[in-house]
Amino acid sequence: MSQISETKSEQPINPKTEIVGLKSLKEEYLFRKIKRSDIETLQELQNKVFGHKFSFRFLKPLIGSKLACLVFHKKTGELVGSITARVEIERNWFSKNKVKGYISSIGLALEHSGKGIGYNLLNHIVKYFVNAHQAQEIYLHTRQTNVRAVTFYKRYGFQITSKVAGYYSSRKTDPDAYIMTFYPRCVVKLKQTSSNKLQDRINKVNPEKKPLNEKNQK
Repeated sequence: MSQISETKSEQPINPKTEIVGLKSLKEEYLFRKIKRSDIETLQELQNKVFGHKFSFRFLKPLIGSKLACLVFHKKTGELVGSITARVEIERNWFSKNKVKGYISSIGLALEHSGKGIGYNLLNHIVKYFVNAHQAQEIYLHTRQTNVRAVTFYKRYGFQITSKVAGYYSSRKTDPDAYIMTFYPRCVVKLKQTSSNKLQDRINKVNPEKKPLNEKNQK
């Protein structure tokens, strides 16, 4: 079962600290692909953040893949964040097939929230979907009551496109989900080291929102 979670929804978003450049984060954190030896540690983080873990069978294809990224705290070696995703092809007999990106999970340890880790994980996977697969839309599920997560995704440019009753069937409370979708207006090649073109697209999708560029937050 897919689940999107930032951290606890009670935690407010601080716009001055939420968006942090990847370069500065790398001084304290290590971003890398999943190794086979990481699976058990990743499952422990998922249990901590989501209350359940993905199976080895689900995670095995993500080993070494660009469709997943882990974040480790360099000083302690602790795994503090992760994102997993997949590419979907929507077959169409009458027109070109549609390529979609699905974010199956994004999790962050509460004590490391508010530093821009979640934003950079999301930014990494969106860029990959657009660059490598020319994805026409990118979507995810999140709990309707997770105000923090919904606000976070909206600020990036995602929008609520539908509701799914009872999606989180294993939960006794708050089982309903939103499907939130990001639509790239045009598929262009993005440089992995720059977010300028992606930011322009986000602004076109969500012109009323404040830009996510850190310089504009000051």
